[in-house]
Amino acid sequence: MDGISNIWNFKHILFTCMLVTYGIFISFLYDKIQISPSISKIIGENREPILIIMVIMGVFTILYEIHQYRKFSIFSSIIGLLIGIYGIILLDEENLAHYFFAGIIASSIFIFMFSHCLIWTNDIYWLLFYLTILAFIGCLVDMDTNITYWEAGFIGLFAIYYISLHIFYL
Repeated sequence: MDGISNIWNFKHILFTCMLVTYGIFISFLYDKIQISPSISKIIGENREPILIIMVIMGVFTILYEIHQYRKFSIFSSIIGLLIGIYGIILLDEENLAHYFFAGIIASSIFIFMFSHCLIWTNDIYWLLFYLTILAFIGCLVDMDTNITYWEAGFIGLFAIYYISLHIFYL
């Protein structure tokens, strides 16, 4: 029983470390969100500290996902998400490849959410999935204007989804 409780505790430690580093990233964005037309613009202007924060979060996320023994398709969506995040951080918003990495992020999030909707068949998860799609469409429609709040909604909905999976199911 001791071994099982140690593993259980390690899972929660990894998840907590993920949340703390993600919280640092969100608080960093929150200070600048009202004066920027997009989250990508904020990231581009603060590349180094955000990259450090996201690499640390990525390590905790990969360790957590490995610890969860996820199916390969779900785990690969997390790897795709992290690759997309690092691409967004490293490339300016004006670079065409920036949008390629944004597409990787959106696809990875949709695959992850859809996969879990099929596994857990929870109406709230389906609602969050559809709202996330709506936020992404909002980003596409308003791309030439201020998409900060659409992006924040997209990121926030996925965060709620991911955190609730840990709390209620995993």
